[in-house]
Amino acid sequence: MHPLLKRQLKKVGLDETQPPTAQQWAALRDHVAETYGQADQDRYMLERSLAVCSEEMTELYEDLHRRSEDALARRTEELEQGLALATAIQEGVMHGIVVVDKDGNVTFMNTRFVDLMRVPAELHTPTTKIADVIEHCISLAMDPALARAGVLAIRADEGIHASDDIVLADGRVIDGSTGPVVMKDGAVRGRLWSMRDVTDERKLAAQRLIVAERLAAVGQLVASVAHEINNPLAAILGNIEFVAEQLGGRTSVGPEVGPALTDARDGLERIRLIARDLRMLSRADDETHEPVDLNDVMESALHTAANQLRHRARIVRELTPVPLVEANDSRLHQVFLNLLVNAAQAIPEGRANDNVIVVRTEVDPSGNVCATVRDTGAGIAADQLERIFDPFFSTKPIGVGTGLGLPIVKGIVEGFGGKVRVTSQLGKGTSVTVELPRAADQSRSADTAVISSVREARKAILVVDDDQLSRRWIERALSREHVIFAVGSVDEALEALQARAFDVIFCDVMMPNRTGRDLYRHLEQTSPAQLARFVFMTGGTFTDSLTEFLESVPVPTLDKPMSVDDLRAAIESIDARERRMQQL
Repeated sequence: MHPLLKRQLKKVGLDETQPPTAQQWAALRDHVAETYGQADQDRYMLERSLAVCSEEMTELYEDLHRRSEDALARRTEELEQGLALATAIQEGVMHGIVVVDKDGNVTFMNTRFVDLMRVPAELHTPTTKIADVIEHCISLAMDPALARAGVLAIRADEGIHASDDIVLADGRVIDGSTGPVVMKDGAVRGRLWSMRDVTDERKLAAQRLIVAERLAAVGQLVASVAHEINNPLAAILGNIEFVAEQLGGRTSVGPEVGPALTDARDGLERIRLIARDLRMLSRADDETHEPVDLNDVMESALHTAANQLRHRARIVRELTPVPLVEANDSRLHQVFLNLLVNAAQAIPEGRANDNVIVVRTEVDPSGNVCATVRDTGAGIAADQLERIFDPFFSTKPIGVGTGLGLPIVKGIVEGFGGKVRVTSQLGKGTSVTVELPRAADQSRSADTAVISSVREARKAILVVDDDQLSRRWIERALSREHVIFAVGSVDEALEALQARAFDVIFCDVMMPNRTGRDLYRHLEQTSPAQLARFVFMTGGTFTDSLTEFLESVPVPTLDKPMSVDDLRAAIESIDARERRMQQL
């Protein structure tokens, strides 16, 4: 019996060893027919399910395909835009750029590089090697051997960053720099070279250096001249004051003597102001900031520029009391002197009655202190106004200005934390406003005190000054009130100090052989108590070290030429200091 038949017989409960009856055969037939019908139905449902799944899979595939194509299109567009932007940047910069892969193939070379280095057509192709480009660049150098040595040093280390100037045979100076192209994993995939023409920048730097050296030389000369003027000026002015004081109201010497002395003193006072302003202008350009009176500095600048101003315009002062500003008086003097000279040069000579230069100080609504210089000169065109702070740009005729005045002004003022504002109208004039923050400390430290109405007892005073005229007038002016010992050198002063102590020591700063600083340092070691009685006198220091020394020691300083009242006030200030120390 067939195995399949046996299984079917078991399913309907028949014994396979016994032949089925007709009824059993009929039951078996019905069961088989039913089984086949069920199988056909199952096959149909399976085929239907497969068909539905196939349709769904097809739709899913088409949707995924469409999405992937859209994403790919967007990504491709982004990459193309990024590449276009990168190319535009590389082509738009002022640098010549070359990108090299790790095998030394040039993958990009911008037009600026081609023009800058005169690259021939055969070297900007897809197969160009960087070695060939480098050799071409070396051939343009003024010193090919030096240029080749630098390149070999760079190529020996693929990770090196380097930059150097290359001087070409045609006189141009190229600033070359290079660095590796490093991926996120740290792998070096190539190198980028950048070249920039810095010929004009190097020339400008050289010109600035020359100007700075000239200004430094002029400053040294002015300081030296001011110092030499101040010594005899101090003696002359002091002696005139002494004579006037001795004459008092007496008329026996003639009615013209008094006015003559007054005129002489006024003339000397003008010379003193000029010497003071020259000394302020020539001081070392340090970065020391201290509370400064804007009005005092403006007045000093007006004195310095008076000769240029008086022939071109009337000066209108609108100076109001303003808070102190945190600045440096010599550099601020330079700012206002530059602005006043610019204002004068904008006005033709011979029309002083028709033009004015207004100087104004005020406090703006924000609390900053402002100083304005306004002229009625030629003015500045609108298209030139935005360039006035560019170095070496000038609206003046050739030979009149260097184009450095306003850039220097801007640099100094911004160094103090301030701002410079310029407004101008062609044919009507220019206004320049300097805005500075007020100083945190609004107190002024005075080197000398107010003269006491009660004269102290006679004091022993040592005067140390190499200028004989200065020694004589100080001795003459103070000898009626005090005992004066006048010497001409530090060595003589040391001998006098060994013999006795002094109540006050007036010491000149600049002297031959040994200076006032040497005497001060010696007393620091041997007799520090005498330092509290020290008063320096100076006609101007023209060495940086002496200037720094005066600023670092707590000693009053009298600027030559000084008056008899200045000497008396200095003596009184030392007495007041000793009284305060005794009270403590």
